[in-house]
Amino acid sequence: MIKKILILSVVLLLAGCQSPFHKDKLKEDPIVIGGVLDMTGSARNYGRVLKKVADLRVEQWNEAGGIRDGQPVSINWVNGNCNQRVAEQAVHQLLEVEDVTVILGGVCSDETIGAAKVTEPNKVILISPTASSSEISKLGDYIFRTNASSVSQAKVLARNAFDNKYKKVGVLIEETAYTKDLLNVFTQAYTGEIMVMEVFPLSQNMGEDQILELQKNGVDAIFIISQSSETVYKAVSKLKELEWSGGLMFDQVGVENPDIIVDFREYLLERRAVGALYFLKTQTHNMKEFQHKYFERYGEKLNYINFVSSMLDSVDVILEVLSYVEDPHDADAIAEVLYNTQHIGYTGAISFDKNGDLRAGYSLVEFGGKDFDKI
Repeated sequence: MIKKILILSVVLLLAGCQSPFHKDKLKEDPIVIGGVLDMTGSARNYGRVLKKVADLRVEQWNEAGGIRDGQPVSINWVNGNCNQRVAEQAVHQLLEVEDVTVILGGVCSDETIGAAKVTEPNKVILISPTASSSEISKLGDYIFRTNASSVSQAKVLARNAFDNKYKKVGVLIEETAYTKDLLNVFTQAYTGEIMVMEVFPLSQNMGEDQILELQKNGVDAIFIISQSSETVYKAVSKLKELEWSGGLMFDQVGVENPDIIVDFREYLLERRAVGALYFLKTQTHNMKEFQHKYFERYGEKLNYINFVSSMLDSVDVILEVLSYVEDPHDADAIAEVLYNTQHIGYTGAISFDKNGDLRAGYSLVEFGGKDFDKI
């Protein structure tokens, strides 16, 4: 059994400490890892940002000397489209043309589940920065994630509904693996009545009939469960337009949406909007430095800091482990080290349980006027 290793060097090294290698000493042939993220589907806003984040992080690693004995790293990306079937086909095609042992992704649970159908039987490590469906816990021995499971998120929000004495909660929801899983756990944990109204994000009148029906039935709070930042925005806009005056609850996707904070600040404050985060947004020196590098590289502000932090941790953990194992193409060795690794990263202390799940839970947060803060 490999002893637990404590990975402390990565953030310090990439923050500017001296590397044992130099860029001009890098070997010519890179170690290629795969990547599957949503570039065109409902989670494309996150996927496109996280791809840039991962690419920039790998650039930083290569500038610091690469991995192992000076070997550079590159990522071969495919589009999972936040869809099980698309992700499964994309990853299958990737493995046909590229000899990869590790794949980063997916950004959402559906494409992670689809990708796992290919990676698990082929003994390829799959590490997702953001997928949270509890179904992922059961998919196999080569699947990991640096995001907490939906189980904790649902329980935190159910407890909040109980504490606020909500007898009836209305749910506006998209139909995806992630949202259905979150609703299922919330339903089991919440003791009151739940009214579920499905939301179709492409409808021009998205949410109006559903919200009116919820108001008619006297729900005390509305819980928005969505995988798409655009759907969350439209739902909040419609709630404000229809003068919804009850409680307002978000999943992590809603909390991470910067547009609703900017455009509906007063409304969120009036409604005492709450949500859940698996770690609290922190502006550490290293994160501020990375945000600055991101802006220099891409000319745009870096949003979705929680998701970004998880992606940075996914990249750092994987590249550190690839540096540690004797054979970077030995999936069993990589998995064993991952199961026994403790990593100090952007989201805090990271370790994985027997299911490859992050040992972490969600915290309840409330909108305080500028951002969602821990209660």
